[in-house]
Amino acid sequence: MALEPMAPDVAIAWQGLPPYAAACVREFARRSGRRVLLIGTAADVPFESLPGIDGVETVLVDPADGGVAWSTLGGRIPRRLCVAGWAVPAFNALARQVRAAGGKVALLMDNRWRGDLRQWVAPVAFRVGHRGQFTAAFVPGASARRYATWLGLPADRVFTGLYGADPDIFRPGPPLARRPRRLLFVGRLEPRKGVRELFEAWRQVHAGLPDWELRLIGTGPLGTAAPALPRLTIGDFLQPAALAPEYRAARFLVLPSHEDHWGLVVHEATLSGCGLVLSRNVGARHDLASARNAIVVPPRDAAGLAVGLETAARLSDAALDAAGAESLALAERFGPATFAAGLERVLGTLEAV
Repeated sequence: MALEPMAPDVAIAWQGLPPYAAACVREFARRSGRRVLLIGTAADVPFESLPGIDGVETVLVDPADGGVAWSTLGGRIPRRLCVAGWAVPAFNALARQVRAAGGKVALLMDNRWRGDLRQWVAPVAFRVGHRGQFTAAFVPGASARRYATWLGLPADRVFTGLYGADPDIFRPGPPLARRPRRLLFVGRLEPRKGVRELFEAWRQVHAGLPDWELRLIGTGPLGTAAPALPRLTIGDFLQPAALAPEYRAARFLVLPSHEDHWGLVVHEATLSGCGLVLSRNVGARHDLASARNAIVVPPRDAAGLAVGLETAARLSDAALDAAGAESLALAERFGPATFAAGLERVLGTLEAV
């Protein structure tokens, strides 16, 4: 008689399955010893295929498949499900089946607190559309935690540590004062990331910073729109292992986003010991930026960004090295180990209520 398949101890449904998610889930599985089913959708960026993860079964689903069932995933319905992608029809279908079987679902979300009109009405929409669906939430940092509680989730059921780059890949480089005079942007080359303002800011400051260069790494519609300016270069999208040396060879990460829920690249940069030039709309600034390692600029403001770049470029060697040390210290608060501990707290809550 064939044995009935065992349900996983926890299932995690993660939209896109980026490499940092695999590293975080791998660490959780290693530390907890739990049976983990990792459910993903195809990545929307050209990451390499995910390697196998010890103790973790990985399956891909069609995100639009609202009829997907646990039986088609080769196992029984788990008692605990964590969902990163609350608008994905396939994930919602699986979550409904878990709740119908008496299980609990946690929400993994990165939306940062903005305090605008849309967010003032969001709790009403959330409670109408998602009342009772999520028992707990797992979020990146302080800003997302504030938003989750604003939606109505109890504060003692909202846990931080969701995101984190892999410290085995993103490692400290030399002290900042010994690095090339390089400003680095990493991300999609699109208006939302403030790329147009970055081009204009460099136009304003490059003549006064003859020993500095601006390097952008990524793909997107603005990749062919860069002005022909001195010491401005654009490199293509890089896999994490190839990207890490770029951080170690830069003094500052520049991320002038109009909107960034958290910004994983900020953690990659701080793990590498970089200083930061961030717009105030980058969620991670609440967790990874301080007066010692970061210059915060207004979004959608090329002139303000230009001032920030000049300020960064004119820091003394002592201030640069202090910025690098501060980044490394703040970076220790996030990563796979923090994720593993936070997810264990989430699961404990699901089991207790």
